Amino acid sequence: MLRVRCTLATFRKIEHMGNAPLHASYPLLSRADVQSIARATELEWLVTDTLGGFACGSLSGIRTRRYHGLFVHATQAPVARRMLVPCVLETVTMGELKFPLVSACWADGTIAPNASDNLVGFALEDGIPTWTFKVNGCTIERRIVPLLGNAGFALCYALSDASEPVTLTASLFVEHRDFHSLDPSANWSPTLHLEAHRATITLPTNAFAATPTTLVVESSCTTPPAQAPVMQTAGGWWRNFRLGEEEARGYDSLASSFHALDIPFALAVGAQASLVVSTAPVSNPSAAHLIAASRARAATLYDAARDTVSGPTSRQLVLAADQFIVARSREHGREGRSILAGFPWFEDWGRDAMLSLPGLLLATGRLEDAKLVLRTFAEHLRDGLLPNRFPDQTGVAEYNSADAPLLFLGAFCRTVEQSGDLVFARELWPKAEEIIAAYLRGTSNGVRVDVDGLVHASQAGVQLTWMDARIGTDVITPRRGKPVELSALWHEGLRGLEAIAARIGADPTKFGALAQNTARGFERFWNPRDGCLFDVLETEDEGLPESVRRDGHDASIRPNQLFATGLRYPILPEERAQSILRVALRDLLTPYGVRTLSPHDPRYVRTYEGNQAQRDRSYHQGTAWPFLLLLLVSSHWRLRRESVFVRGIAFAFRTQLRQCCIGSIPEVRDAEAPFKPRGCFAQAWSVAAPLELLSRFPDLHHVLDVAENPRLSAPLSSASPHDQP
Repeated sequence: MLRVRCTLATFRKIEHMGNAPLHASYPLLSRADVQSIARATELEWLVTDTLGGFACGSLSGIRTRRYHGLFVHATQAPVARRMLVPCVLETVTMGELKFPLVSACWADGTIAPNASDNLVGFALEDGIPTWTFKVNGCTIERRIVPLLGNAGFALCYALSDASEPVTLTASLFVEHRDFHSLDPSANWSPTLHLEAHRATITLPTNAFAATPTTLVVESSCTTPPAQAPVMQTAGGWWRNFRLGEEEARGYDSLASSFHALDIPFALAVGAQASLVVSTAPVSNPSAAHLIAASRARAATLYDAARDTVSGPTSRQLVLAADQFIVARSREHGREGRSILAGFPWFEDWGRDAMLSLPGLLLATGRLEDAKLVLRTFAEHLRDGLLPNRFPDQTGVAEYNSADAPLLFLGAFCRTVEQSGDLVFARELWPKAEEIIAAYLRGTSNGVRVDVDGLVHASQAGVQLTWMDARIGTDVITPRRGKPVELSALWHEGLRGLEAIAARIGADPTKFGALAQNTARGFERFWNPRDGCLFDVLETEDEGLPESVRRDGHDASIRPNQLFATGLRYPILPEERAQSILRVALRDLLTPYGVRTLSPHDPRYVRTYEGNQAQRDRSYHQGTAWPFLLLLLVSSHWRLRRESVFVRGIAFAFRTQLRQCCIGSIPEVRDAEAPFKPRGCFAQAWSVAAPLELLSRFPDLHHVLDVAENPRLSAPLSSASPHDQP
């Protein structure tokens, strides 16, 4: 079993753990990086439209997930998403020769077409996925660009170095289904209306889509008008696309797609062409305009984050953060914002949104968006509880979260602190007071603050903390009783409100008194045998192994205790915090995340794989989570002030941006080497963590943006007053 020691050598090894060397100009993948079709199929890309819709896929073009497609549309932004355009297969024709640009895999494992010999590079240019192909002496670039102000995406093509005329034919396929479902036996036909350079496709109601959807397809080309593309109907179902990742995850894994259109572009050297798919016509479908608009928006995001951004990696983190920020209407049609928890399948979750907000929005200078997110969720406050999530299927908020309201308090306090906006503070102050009052009197699901100042949460069959896996009615980590992080977050929220109260003319003393009571009660969490904290006091979990049941408490060694050492307002004596840190470094740290359970625990699972039930049983039973590194770094810096550790973790985040979904960071990793990425390929709080580190430690730019081989032992200083001795 791998044991990770926090040394310079440990982090030096990260770069070489099965990955291509880092390039000085991030991100850039050469032919050597993508020549293996297996590797090019493992690596993924993502583009989003700010409305909840997205496009994603593998670099090779082989669809491995039911979510892979060029247009997944949020029909009730940002949820109720449908797959509309699963793929566009491009073929280049030069004389009698044909060359594919995209590969496909079939039920028997056959790859046809196989375009791997033609793909020579991939990059993200201001967040725009860009493929470079070389075929028979010509170079073709392919980009996927989001539409601004519309739901939809564009494929943009550019030709250079051609010695003879080139025809690029884009074959467009459609589906019409909830994006969580597959419809392999689909047999409906779309209605097509064609004009010269535009097609309107009506996708009909079926068992997987309760209402019809209208899809608008437009094309443009800078080739002279006589050779401009004329769309052609195709027709017919292509069946048995094999989705390998779905098969590996224990799901149905054969897809059917309808071949709707062929769009032939006659390209001259220097020509640009575009194929736009959307739900409404765009004002200017030209490739140059769409690319320029996307890059202009990226420049605006860089400017807002100018205190955080200094080079290619930090710029990409800013763009990755933006992918999770979506529109969500508020009451009376007012503008709102939310944060999707992860791609490709998560909705907006209250817990994830509040925990991610400081990194995704405050660290990137988007203070107004942060306020909108808080206002949006505050409107859904009920009995002091925040929505856990807004499900795709119904959109009706669920309230099974004991930590989301406490994380809201922390995000609210940090937004007020950074913005200095006391008008906003007064606006949401009643909501903060409502949360405090509800926890003190007790609210749904047994959520309450007891006389000892500690937060209790317990409801049979209901998962209330972030360790929320459930199989049917079986909650895998119920943690019923007094989970350690809830009281740490309660204390954090109270101290934050205490700091704000006097500034807006409110009474700070009651918050201070409540926080002191919680700090006194928190001493009960100390577990002297293991030198760390109990995970749950007064546990009501009947299935705990006897080895971790101590005097009625749950002594599982988990990372939840890092909330007690890694938040801004300390709640523990330093000697106990140091002991907790030693245990975490010994049992929980991996190069890319923090384990959710000690390897010495009999329930520990080394890998997160298998079918849904198998994965749910390992989700919080060892599986490592990148976002927890932020708490560990915060604890480590406060207690040890070791630059090498902070820089090493930043370097590890840098490598993660190239390992799964290019330019983003996954939800989870296996608990043991080689720490394979798992779960969502792009997760909000995973991306938020390095951005928050950058905002606190400006010197980390040397690790992320400048040096090919950064000096990890260089001195470091924090810009946060909460990190000062």
